[in-house]
Amino acid sequence: MSQVISNYSQITRLSGFGFSAPGTSKLPTVNGEVAFDFPVNSRIRFNAKGSDGQVRHFTLPRYNFATNSLALGDVGDIFRDGTQGRACWNTVVIGQAAASGTGVQDVDLITDTVVIGAYAGNKFKHGNGNAICGNRSMQDIVDSAHNTGFGDSAWRFITSGTDNTAIGYVVGQEVLTGTHNVFAGSYTGAFANASSYNIMIGGYAGAQVDSDNTAPIGTYNVIAGYAGFRYGGGNHNVGAGLEVLFNCLGDNNIAFGQKAGTKITHVNAIRNIHIGHLAGGVTGFQKADCVNGIAIGYNTYNDIDNQVVLGNTSVTHTVLRGNVSGIGGINFSQDHTGTPPTNGAIYRSGTYLFITMDTNGIYFNSANNATNYFGVLPTGQIMMKPPASATPAANGQMTFEATSNTEIKVKLKGSDGTVRSASLALS
Repeated sequence: MSQVISNYSQITRLSGFGFSAPGTSKLPTVNGEVAFDFPVNSRIRFNAKGSDGQVRHFTLPRYNFATNSLALGDVGDIFRDGTQGRACWNTVVIGQAAASGTGVQDVDLITDTVVIGAYAGNKFKHGNGNAICGNRSMQDIVDSAHNTGFGDSAWRFITSGTDNTAIGYVVGQEVLTGTHNVFAGSYTGAFANASSYNIMIGGYAGAQVDSDNTAPIGTYNVIAGYAGFRYGGGNHNVGAGLEVLFNCLGDNNIAFGQKAGTKITHVNAIRNIHIGHLAGGVTGFQKADCVNGIAIGYNTYNDIDNQVVLGNTSVTHTVLRGNVSGIGGINFSQDHTGTPPTNGAIYRSGTYLFITMDTNGIYFNSANNATNYFGVLPTGQIMMKPPASATPAANGQMTFEATSNTEIKVKLKGSDGTVRSASLALS
């Protein structure tokens, strides 16, 4: 919109009005003087010279080839006549240089649209069902439909796209193309580019770095929370919470909680689930390129792929109600090392014994899950494989030795610390 005259008391004289020929200009020559002229076909302009000697203009719209439409301010060529090729239906334009794109006869058309703000929709010349409000909102849009931009510089540099919604200051400013995006919050998606089918809610959500470092934020992402997905660039991610999935570049990740999933930063980090404050966000522990990890609870993390973690090291009591079913082993080692068995074992890593359960019975066996030392068979039989040599380590302990194919030796360490033995001859 043209500059507003600040001191109305200075406008005291009417200089001229109603010139008969289009193209005639009449500008006031004296401070405080006003004039009306007829600069182009079907347009009336109001001119006023303020006390500072500066002439300001207010242009009334052209109504040729326009239906149910209104333009206020120096809006350029929004309403052109039939020979010049622009037309509008059900359109409201308010603001300096708003919707001022130069059209092509019988091609360009704006319908069912509202444009409000200086330079709002400045290059706009074809589309329908748009709502543009805010200085420089959707400034570079040319051909578009069903877009909504509310806020200073919202969708400022977008050139084409449909069904986008932006609410807030500088929202989606650097987005050039895209469809079906919903951005809400100051700087949300501000420096993202080439994105579609995203929902970003919260200040700086999906904002990237700055105007010199724009990057696509991917597609089909749903993020809610301040700075969530700030430097993200993956697809099909879902997150809620402060800085959730902050640096996520992978796909199909889910995170809920403050700073959840912030350390899965590699493009190969996919199909992870992190729930809880700092879940998947522990520096130096969370695997950056983790695949199929699940971490639930405060300060939990996945240090290997295909891992499920419930609770952190401070948890002292875990309750699993109902029947617990599973395939694979239960590892009681805190360091997650060792080679786990695949037949339902309960085990510790290193040199500790395994307890394995399968259709053949229950066995105590070696750490490599190869040698069965003791077992109970489904038939009720008890199986034991004694070593060739064994000595009780503590008082009250008993050992069995298979000294040969024909002899078993039993040793007992008594309360006095003395080891006594007896041999059983076999036939």
